[in-house]
Amino acid sequence: MTLDFSVWCICKLGIGNLNALSADKSLAVVAIGLSYQSPSEITKFVGDQKLEVSVLLGTHRTLAEYNIEMFPTYSVLDE
Repeated sequence: MTLDFSVWCICKLGIGNLNALSADKSLAVVAIGLSYQSPSEITKFVGDQKLEVSVLLGTHRTLAEYNIEMFPTYSVLDE
């Protein structure tokens, strides 16, 4: 499961739920930071939210390839 988020959106209201989902070891839970000015902005957001899952930095290409049009966007991927 992935969550695509931005530091300026309402994402902070539900992002903590990813920690609970990650307790299920049959799931690989990843957050992807999008729409940010600098990586340090994502680092601060993740720290402020006490997010314990892996966080990747996305790009404009990520937005286009996954057709992300709003935040937050939750995706469930099956290998």
